Amino acid sequence: MSWAAFRTSVAAAVADATKFQTFSFPPNAPIPNSCIVGWDDPMIELINNQTNANCYANIKLTFTVPALDNQGNLAGIETIMQSAIAKLKTNLTGVTIRSVSAPQIFSLASGDLMSSDVSLQTLTTFGS
Repeated sequence: MSWAAFRTSVAAAVADATKFQTFSFPPNAPIPNSCIVGWDDPMIELINNQTNANCYANIKLTFTVPALDNQGNLAGIETIMQSAIAKLKTNLTGVTIRSVSAPQIFSLASGDLMSSDVSLQTLTTFGS
């Protein structure tokens, strides 16, 4: 599976149009109630093996909600992240959930957003 196809499959696995928009790539500008599938750091971790070109691919799901009422929106971001994680575990096996970041507020010209990241890792083949 290509790396782009992997990102797309992760996006499809967590998608829930009733709760948030899902992007398999970074959109021009983050929007509220979205899940953005992108690369984490490090993007790829090579496994030094002479016979196989295996590696770990590290993906990050960034969830966003409006930062209007911190108590309400904190509950909102927690709900959509838990929903997405449950869908991921059901729809895409072989992916390890590594960590979930604490929510943070960031400011855009269009308004403030609360965001949180879920870091994922899977074993894949280099370049395929």
